Amino acid sequence: MNAAVMIRAVLFSVLAFGPTVGHSQPAVVDAPAGDVALVELFDYNCPYCRKAKGDIDALIKGDTRLRGVLKEFPVLGPDSVEASRVAVAAKLQLPPDKMRMFHDKLMETRGRASGDQAFALAKELGADVAKLQKDIQAGAISTVLHENAALADKLGITGTSTFILNEDIIAGAGGLEPAPSRREHATLRQSSVRVIEQAANAHSIGEPS
Repeated sequence: MNAAVMIRAVLFSVLAFGPTVGHSQPAVVDAPAGDVALVELFDYNCPYCRKAKGDIDALIKGDTRLRGVLKEFPVLGPDSVEASRVAVAAKLQLPPDKMRMFHDKLMETRGRASGDQAFALAKELGADVAKLQKDIQAGAISTVLHENAALADKLGITGTSTFILNEDIIAGAGGLEPAPSRREHATLRQSSVRVIEQAANAHSIGEPS
């Protein structure tokens, strides 16, 4: 195996099985014992992610070998980044069944999902408000989003929806809503990157504020 192939395999492994803040494993949708990882890099405001959600849920439930892994990859602007920050912070205190409800409801948002909507939903599902507010600002939350984006960049992934099955990258899913144009997507991605990097630079990496 040459070096490039080995590096690619390691990156896939990190995406599928690497730790996330507050957990020994990433958020798993279904079948945590499954030995085949289906990783989704998603944005809460991605119309294709929303459209594909039902099909992916059915696929995982129908195959016990599949281990569903969700990775926040906010590329569609500051609203997406803020919603993802709340989601990652919520994982620190909500149990898996509540996090699944959180994910499902936020993905079903009419219009754009935002940090405020995500915060209200986490509160509705029982999150401690004071802890959530503190965790959202923690440097570790910024690190998770920054590392997800860095891994995606190294794998040549630039947008959502993107799925990884074993070492195959499957980009895009059909949807009824129009996707942003290439220029619009690039602009949104740049604004998302700026928000993530500003948050990461504002905190000591891995240290709460």
